[in-house]
Amino acid sequence: MALDRFSLLVTCQVLFYIQAILIPQLWAGAIVLMDNLPVHHAAVVREALESVGAKVVFLPPDSPDLLP
Repeated sequence: MALDRFSLLVTCQVLFYIQAILIPQLWAGAIVLMDNLPVHHAAVVREALESVGAKVVFLPPDSPDLLP
């Protein structure tokens, strides 16, 4: 996936949050539940979370059958 400048900036911001705020609060075996925002699927984000032993789980895509 090619990233434009905006996507790259957002990925960097999310990665900073993960490294500075989230990772210090995680433990081995923790589960991090994320939605399907494209930046959440960046390999660098997953690698950062898995490096501390956390498991990354994504919500399923929206289904029109499940909407009221």
